Amino acid sequence: MTPLTWAIRPLRNYAVFTGRSGRSEFWWFVLLVTVCSFVSGLGAALAFGPKSGVTGLLTIVMDFALICPSTSVTIRRLHDTGLSGWWILVGLVPFIGPGWFIFRMARPSQAGTNRFGPSPRVETTVNRIVSVS
Repeated sequence: MTPLTWAIRPLRNYAVFTGRSGRSEFWWFVLLVTVCSFVSGLGAALAFGPKSGVTGLLTIVMDFALICPSTSVTIRRLHDTGLSGWWILVGLVPFIGPGWFIFRMARPSQAGTNRFGPSPRVETTVNRIVSVS
């Protein structure tokens, strides 16, 4: 799959909080959101001026539009590492939380099937084999 396909996949599965998401899906989505946020902020600042307030409004609209897909892909990524989705709240702990959270998101997937379902890596491999045949 291409990086763009990985990045858009969480937008299609915006309300799926079960199952697992691999590192590629999570990190490409994070990159897409970061780039879109930067481009929309820069575009609004250039078009309306940096002190117009439009940049803040665009950021708020984009944040609300992406809150559900971001939460769902993060919970599925936590499932992929073998943790419950409630561990998303660790990111709220000052200083330690964000570092721990990034460390967990960067770790490899649990091999095989865990209590949240089969590995997403196996699913992708099977899809590739089926589509080639």
